[in-house]
Parts: sequence; structure tokens; C-alpha cells
Amino acid sequence: MRQIIFKCLLLCLLTSSLAPAAALMSIDYILFTDANTVETTTSTKSAKSMYAFNLQFSLNAKKNLYFGWSLYNVTTKDETNQQKSNYATQDMGPSIRYEMGRSGLYFINFIYGIKTKTSFDSGSTAEEWLGTNYLLQLGVNPEISENFNASFAFNYFSGAAKTRVVSNAQTDVSYSKAFMTPTIGLIYKW
Repeated sequence: MRQIIFKCLLLCLLTSSLAPAAALMSIDYILFTDANTVETTTSTKSAKSMYAFNLQFSLNAKKNLYFGWSLYNVTTKDETNQQKSNYATQDMGPSIRYEMGRSGLYFINFIYGIKTKTSFDSGSTAEEWLGTNYLLQLGVNPEISENFNASFAFNYFSGAAKTRVVSNAQTDVSYSKAFMTPTIGLIYKW
């Protein structure tokens, strides 16, 4: 896996050296929390968070097409009457970003999670899920200063698990998880 990461980063550096030098680094984040109590018999708590970190290099002279490596995390923690249902995934993989409009105001960013670490805990047995995940971001990035942009994005996460691991025992499954959320962030370009 380290060889794949090294080769992808090397490819990013080589392709960015062929075009006029341009790169970007961005971070996006969101956190939602919710708690309800109905009379004394029902209580619910929920916390959902997501962050994405991108390091990408320009592939063309227009500086509107970027390729790089990204890391993102999606966590959902739900509890109903002290019955837990926790899902967490941290994924990394190659990403491609396309900016359009005047001064690249709008963007589409796609991250394919080839290195995934997903866990699910329902309060009884912790499970590890193996599969592939991806994250799609659609947003705007208005300029704050010469090198800094704000980021307001709508994110769609999709995860698919083909194998469940419990106490080193593997089982074939067909699990999926989808998560949609807005995020705010900051982009640095150089």
C-alpha cells in the first residue's frame, strides 16, 4: 500500500512539473449534534461529523484541473434509549478536482477511498467492514485573498462493504452507507 501511495504522489509531482506550477491544499469540516427526550421513556442522541483534507497539483495551464491525494473521515454516532449505533470510516486515496466559472468559483472534487478503515459498533460487538468508499464534493470557493479561498461544499459520501470482520472471522456481506452534508472550509493555493 505504501508503494501505491508513493507512486501516486510521485505521479502528482511529475505531472504538476510539466504544467505551470500550481497546487492547492484544502480542509473542509462539519459537525452536527442533536439530543431529544420525550417524556421519560424515550431519549435519542446523535452526532455526525465529516472532514476532508486534499493535497492536489494542477494538470493543465489553465489551473482548473487538479489531481492529488486526499484523506477524509465520516463519523455517525446514534443512540436511542442507550442503544448505540456507531459508524466511523477514515479513507484515503486519489482525488481529482475540476474548477469552472469565473476565477474557478465553482468546483467538483471526487475522492476514491482505496485505503479504507471502517468500523461499526452496535454496543455488543465491534465490527470492521472492508470495501470501497468514495466522496463527491460540489461547491463554491470564493476568494478571500490572493492565495486563500473559502469553501462551501455539498458532500455525498457512499460506502460499500463486501466483507465483515468480527474477532478475525470474515463473513461476506452486502452493507452500504450513504451520508450527505454541507461543509465549510479553507483552500490555500500556490
